[in-house]
This record gives sequence, C-alpha cells and structure tokens, in this order.
Amino acid sequence: MNKFLVSILLLFFISGSFITVFSSVSASSVLVADSWNTKASMSQTRSGFGVVVVDGKIYAIGGYGNGVAEVVGVNECYDPVSDVWVTLASMPTPRADFAIVAFSGKIYCIGGEVPYFGPVFVSQTVDIVEVYDPVNDTWSNKTSFPIKVSRPITCVINNQLFVITFDGKTYMYDQSSDNWSNKASISVYSGDITVRVINDQIFAIFYSETEWTLCMYNQTTDSWIKKAEPSILHGVFEFIVMDNKIMICDHPMHVNDFSLSFRIYDPVMDSWSEGQTVNKLASYAVLFVGITSGVYAPKNVYVFGWEQINAGDTVQTFTWVYDHVCDVWLTAKSAPIANIFNGIKCIVTIDDVMYVIGESGTVKQYVPVGYDPLGYLAPPVVSNGITSPVLTESEAHGTFLTVFVVVTAAVLTICAIVMMLLFYLKERKKNKRSRYE
Repeated sequence: MNKFLVSILLLFFISGSFITVFSSVSASSVLVADSWNTKASMSQTRSGFGVVVVDGKIYAIGGYGNGVAEVVGVNECYDPVSDVWVTLASMPTPRADFAIVAFSGKIYCIGGEVPYFGPVFVSQTVDIVEVYDPVNDTWSNKTSFPIKVSRPITCVINNQLFVITFDGKTYMYDQSSDNWSNKASISVYSGDITVRVINDQIFAIFYSETEWTLCMYNQTTDSWIKKAEPSILHGVFEFIVMDNKIMICDHPMHVNDFSLSFRIYDPVMDSWSEGQTVNKLASYAVLFVGITSGVYAPKNVYVFGWEQINAGDTVQTFTWVYDHVCDVWLTAKSAPIANIFNGIKCIVTIDDVMYVIGESGTVKQYVPVGYDPLGYLAPPVVSNGITSPVLTESEAHGTFLTVFVVVTAAVLTICAIVMMLLFYLKERKKNKRSRYE
C-alpha cells in the first residue's frame, strides 16, 4: 500500500509542477495589451521591396540591396507565431518598386524597376509579371503587363485583379485566360493617386497641394464617376477604410502648432464629415497609421509617429488612438526607440496585432489597447477621452491562462483518479488472492 500512496503523491507532484512551469512559460509568451516588442529581423537591409500577407504570414520580396545600384530577388517569409524569418525561392527577375498583391492564394509581382547602366546610370521600368506559389515554393511567369510600369496600384474586386497606373490608366487581369484588358482611364487625373476598395467598388483619390478629386469605378459601365470632393486638406496624409468608409488622416503642420483630424467619406451618402481635432505642440512630425478590426481588440485607428518640439530637440515617439464611433482621441504607449519610424517600409496588421517593418530589416510589434487573444468582447471604458485604459499584464494573461490551467488540471486530476483506482483494484485483488492462499 505504501507504494500505492507514493505513486499517487508522485503523480500529483508532477502534475502540479507541469501546470506551474507551463503557466509561467505561457505567461511569458502571451501578448500584452498596449505593448511594444522587438521581433526577429530580416536577413538584410533593402529598400523598395514588396510586402504582402498570405495565410497569416508576412512575405518580403525583392528590392534594392545596395542603394539603387543593386536589385535582389530575396524572398523571405515571417511567421508571427514562431518569430522566425525563412528564406524561400528567390524571385526569378530581381527588381524593386513593383506592385505586389495576394490574389487567389498566390503572390503577384507586377512591373518594377531594374538598374540600367548606360551612358548615365538610371532605373529602367519593366513589364514583367511573376507569380509566387507559397504552398509549393515555386515561381511562374504570366503574361506581361501591357506597359512598362513602376509602382502601379493593385486591388482585387469580384475575384478580379485591377491595376491602376500613376497616369490614371486602368487594366484588368483575367486569371483563367492569363490576359490583360484595357479599361476606362481616369480623365480627371491630377497629382498623386491612392486607391481603396469599399463593398467591391474601387475609389481613386487624386491629391496635390491645391486640388483633391475622388472618383469611383463602375465595373458594369466601365467608367469612372466623379464623387463629392473633400474640403481643402494640408500636410501629409494616410488613407484607410473602416466600417465601409474612407478615412483620411489630415495633419497640417505649422510652427509650434501641430493638429490632427480625420476627414471621413460616406459612399452611401456621397458626403464628407470631419472628426475631432487633436492639437499638440510640435515643429515636425512623421505619421503612420494602422487599424484594428474589433475581433481581437477594440476597433480603432492608431496613429504612430515621432515628433520634434523645437529644432535641435530630441526626437520622441508617440501613439495616438482615434475612436471614430465616439469621435475621441486617446493616447497609448509610445514606441521605445526614437527612430523606429525612420526608414519604415509599412505597417502590417495580422489578427489585430501590428508589425512595423523597416527598410533596415527590423521588425517591431505593437499589441493594441484591449487586445484579447481569445477574442475581444467589450470595449474598454473611456472616462475622460484623454488617456486610453490599458489592460494590465495580469488581465491580459488571465483569461487564456485560467482556461488552460483549469483544463489541464482537470485532465491530470482525472488521470490521477484513474491511476488511483487501478492501483486500488490491483491491491484489492492481490490481498484477496493472498487470503485464499
């Protein structure tokens, strides 16, 4: 019987140790709301490379490897779960500043630039279209783009790929026939162009210092329709889509008077509105915008950047959060490194967690306010509209760890009971046999 008791005690000791160790390990790996983390870097520094997300993984392809004199075909994939970059099959034609888009589970790389060493060194545009298959780690060539182009804009609607060039030309790709077709050009083109998709409709925004134009593409009639124009905007801008509305981050900059607001376009009403303005003393600022979907964190707009109050002052970072439903601005944790947004390539969001990818190859992760890996249920309470409520580390860990520990403890307890019962029956049978002998 002594062996039986010792075995049971040993089993419970191992079970308790397992729960304690695994809980501490899990706690260290669980994402903490409103926090910044340094992640694994890419293999090399490069600029002008393409970034796209497929099946929850980040792909970084091509780019300039050494200034503008060298292009590379490097193809790397980042897995947020393992925090590891894996080198995959290289792009057959090394290039930079090409369009990249995920379409039908594959990655399309369209156009781009390659160095040209003639009498004078220049970059030469190409019409090459190459497609990467992440499942088989292979590349294939597709029909060339109708023209040689650099940095065209891509979007997918109704399972069709559209490409819009910076002079307003529009093309559509038919995947079944591997052919490109010309579509209506945008006749009101002026200045730079940004394209966004709302409810399978393409909206193109043209902007310059003095003129703003918004057009919508009608696929049925193959025509571009001019829509309501926003009021005069200033400064540098970011364009996002949230709740089927276009939101333009507008921040005119004046000496010691930095303000930020969102101009919001409603395609149903074909009208613009302006959100609350936040003011801050600054002489210079650089902004980047990310959004959360409301699945794992409250649905908000995040404005990241760095600022300099006065010339010669130390540069400092900031994180502002805009709640477009309540029309209030909040503050969140600033990035720990002052130059984190200097030389940034893009911000990628996966499951409401944001990854700031730099041309230096660095990757910084930001976990938004109110993040819950099991799914966001209720918005945090906003008391004063100044400071965002931040979940503590224990609150962020609590739900996940509680469920895991309870389930694990229950399974191990059941196993212990079964083992105890088996030992008991064995001892009983042994004692019974000994009495008859």
